[in-house]
Amino acid sequence: MEDDKSHAISDVDDNPVNRDKYLSITDKTDMSFLEHLEDLRGTLIRCLVTLFIACFFVMGFLKYFASLLNWPLQIALDENVEEGLITTSPMAVFSVILQVSFLGGFALSLPFILYFVARFVAPGLTKKGIECSQTWLFSRIYFICHWRLIQLLCSSPSFP
Repeated sequence: MEDDKSHAISDVDDNPVNRDKYLSITDKTDMSFLEHLEDLRGTLIRCLVTLFIACFFVMGFLKYFASLLNWPLQIALDENVEEGLITTSPMAVFSVILQVSFLGGFALSLPFILYFVARFVAPGLTKKGIECSQTWLFSRIYFICHWRLIQLLCSSPSFP
């Protein structure tokens, strides 16, 4: 039985076209199910630690992040107006602090989380899958940059 498996693998390895089709880009050795679970657990722990660090960072500089979030309101109302956002209950203040900290931390940690997830998924991808993901990523970045450029051009005072 073992000879059949090694013979089938050697047939695939002899042909370079088939070998590239079935091997991942990192060429990791086969892992058992429990090893995959351990790798997944490590990835999730890294993602959560990154999220918590970013949330605490945002919470530490909450005054600056809150002024950044109030900036469009100050422009819309008037620069002379001292009032900003108000809350109507004591728990609303606490809720706003938690929401700003979590969402700001999530926004700051998202590139790292995506990197950790991509590093976990990459060994299972074939070359074609990696090429497709690179094309998709480039097209999204291109689209977002052009969308932002159009927003800036349309919001300029000289735009009719």
